[in-house]
Amino acid sequence: MSDREDIERPRRDVLKMIGAAGAATVGGTAAVGTGSAASNAPVPVLDMNPAEFGVGTEVTLDASGSTDPAGEGIEDHIWTVYHISDGYKLKKNSIDESTTFTFDAPGHWYVNLVVRTTDDRSAEVRWFDTLHESDDQWPIVTIGGLTDSVSDGETVSLEANLGSTDATIDTYEWQIYRRYDDMSEYTGEQIDHTFSGDGIRHVTLTATADDGTKSYETDFVPIVQETDYEPNVDFTDPLSQYSVGDKHVIGADASDPDGGPITSYQWQLFREEELVDDAYGEEYVLTPEAPGDHRLSLLVEDDERQTATTDATFTVTEKTETVQITSIDWSNPFGDYIKADADVKNVTDGSITVNPTLTNGGGDTLNSGETTLSAGETVTFEPALPAVEDPPNIVFSVADKTRTYSG
Repeated sequence: MSDREDIERPRRDVLKMIGAAGAATVGGTAAVGTGSAASNAPVPVLDMNPAEFGVGTEVTLDASGSTDPAGEGIEDHIWTVYHISDGYKLKKNSIDESTTFTFDAPGHWYVNLVVRTTDDRSAEVRWFDTLHESDDQWPIVTIGGLTDSVSDGETVSLEANLGSTDATIDTYEWQIYRRYDDMSEYTGEQIDHTFSGDGIRHVTLTATADDGTKSYETDFVPIVQETDYEPNVDFTDPLSQYSVGDKHVIGADASDPDGGPITSYQWQLFREEELVDDAYGEEYVLTPEAPGDHRLSLLVEDDERQTATTDATFTVTEKTETVQITSIDWSNPFGDYIKADADVKNVTDGSITVNPTLTNGGGDTLNSGETTLSAGETVTFEPALPAVEDPPNIVFSVADKTRTYSG
């Protein structure tokens, strides 16, 4: 006989995994980030085979799916297994990438995996669950009264909810803890607990019937600090107009009013509101590949998992061919030349032909020439001037740029 289907299972059934890296997984189920982790932290993956098991099953704990986005590689895999219902007793530790463990008793269990890279960056992921002797074991209990989060200093009433059973319950035992050395214990069908501090609190409940049968349940809740303000975020420089293929480095100006670090930077580039690129880190290298209206979005997260976003829109145009006149040396106006430097900018096909022309104030051509410039090249023109008693007005024209100088 089993009435487990009649009981609304708590969030523990879905959210068994808790990972500081925020992207850790177990058996295909996404983990929930709970601690600070650098944006370049490794990604631990805790895989359990079989994924579903009971008391007495030998389970393979496998971390081979863990990765290091920075490319340095995973060097250490550190496993610890605790039986919470047995006084938080350490039951196994290992430094192997893959190891086996037999969950030999019912109750609350906790598996922790830490991965460390060759350059000493680390991240962890944790698994929590409750094992019964069988699906028909009674009484089956769930924890009532927990919300998605609680505030620092908030008192919450928790109660034990029973399924459809005729069993008589002798004792209800509660444990609320952050780790083995930070634990509160209670007895009774209903309790009041004041949550304080920060981070995640785990809540376990053990109900014992008059025939000695035990039933277990586990849940957890994050504590939100009143002073956990959202971080401030902006771009280091305003975004304006860019050309296709131009390379621009855009920085993030972010800070945490609480004084903590910014742990993650996520960039997303949209063109015509379609995502075309995403990246992580304190800087973003913008190299537009096509013209159009663009939007760059930046999401930052601090060590308390508070987030903030900013974005900016800008236009990307096709690259045009232009030549910029950078200087004209008028130091010898009565001599036989003037000197002008021209830089090639934004040349798409590698080179461009320019025509420097010298004219007088009346528009008469005094001298002209032609040359080819490559991208990034600077060329000096020294066209001869006719002998004149007074210096003429000189117009120096290169491509679409014109400057006029008077003697």
